[in-house]
Amino acid sequence: MEQRLEGKDSLSTVMQDNTGRWYSLYLQPLRYDTAGRLKDVLIASRDITDYKQNEEAYQAKLRKTANDAQIASEAKTLFLRRMSHDVRTPINGIRGMAKLARDNLNDPAAAGGYIDKILTSADYLHELLEDVLRMSKLESGDVQFEDKPYALDKLIAEVTGFIRVQAEEKQLALAVDTTGLVHTHVVGSPVHLRQVMQNVLSNAVKFTPAGGSIHVPCRETSCTADTLQFEFVCADTGIGISPEYRTRIFEPFVQEDQSARSRYMGTGLGLPIAKEILARRGGTITVSSQKGQGSTFTVTLPLQLDAAYAAAPVPEAAPASIAGVRILLVEDNEINLAVAQSLLEERGAVITAARDGRQAVDAFAASEPGQFEVILMDIMMPVMDGYEATQAIRAMGRSDAKTVPIFAMTANAFVEDIEHCLAVGMNEHIAKPIDLEQMVRLIAKYCS
Repeated sequence: MEQRLEGKDSLSTVMQDNTGRWYSLYLQPLRYDTAGRLKDVLIASRDITDYKQNEEAYQAKLRKTANDAQIASEAKTLFLRRMSHDVRTPINGIRGMAKLARDNLNDPAAAGGYIDKILTSADYLHELLEDVLRMSKLESGDVQFEDKPYALDKLIAEVTGFIRVQAEEKQLALAVDTTGLVHTHVVGSPVHLRQVMQNVLSNAVKFTPAGGSIHVPCRETSCTADTLQFEFVCADTGIGISPEYRTRIFEPFVQEDQSARSRYMGTGLGLPIAKEILARRGGTITVSSQKGQGSTFTVTLPLQLDAAYAAAPVPEAAPASIAGVRILLVEDNEINLAVAQSLLEERGAVITAARDGRQAVDAFAASEPGQFEVILMDIMMPVMDGYEATQAIRAMGRSDAKTVPIFAMTANAFVEDIEHCLAVGMNEHIAKPIDLEQMVRLIAKYCS
């Protein structure tokens, strides 16, 4: 002690005794003898075990946070590398196929085959973008769910019909069983259930070799006065999942087989999106699998029964027709305008085109009342956007200004975007890329 205090007015230190408790010590020399030897020392001691334990816990938390941030950074870096590969690959294919189609215009069969491949690549790019946006929305907590009535059996038929085309291309047997569904008219967010089912089924098709099979039983496991428990199973005979990867299969940006990027294109976001959607709606998703023997995913989701349908069933709608319907088509992108105009005119519609919101307002103002039966309005446009144009039309003092149906036709496709369109006076929202049949049905609904 004398040596440690030599030349010092005081000394502070921390020590741990043999029981594991921590102490803060303060030592101050009080008196020395005539020979300069230390005779009296003031010692103050305080038990700081709780403080020390809290500090260690805090430091451990900091280390974990730093480690988690490092893992997240590495995962996102890997994700960006995958994205670069997955975006460049179909773009390269699209450019190549477009050149081949142009060189084979005199051979319709060959040109048609190249165009089909272009459409496939474009669909993949669209799916890729949608996955990234959905995951971003879910992680930020901005996603909004609908609560609207829909037919569960029709939704399943639509999803599995789309997947069946993919399965047949790979020579896979797809068996869908909906005999376990007793109640089919429910209330919920159909777009999100569709996304869950598509993600799970697309994975099954992607990772099942030719000649394999996918079995999809759908049933209700229980039902109360107002809620049914929906169960959707996807059992495939695919490549299976290793035990190590099964523990991480629902993490964003994670994929098991990094060596097979050319064969299994994707970002590793499909299953995490499905899990997050289900968790937000009170549902679950689980997996059982053996490497080389296939996988079985089981989804459960509570769905509210549609009491209004039970009281008054809705009859089937007649086939839609828009022959002769006069439409003001507002679109600033020349290619999108040409495509939409051609498709609508093929169905018999009469089209007047405007290339920005101001042209749309001027065209409507110059028209006779009732001349335009529907306005299809893009949103992101120069001069005046679709929101402003809609408000300007609705504010006109003429008989049809407040009643002419205006449909948003936009790539802004989240629930809040739909709500904004309705808030400014639009009647419907159609997401890009355009589903022609959906658009025709909506136009016919308002013009029949």
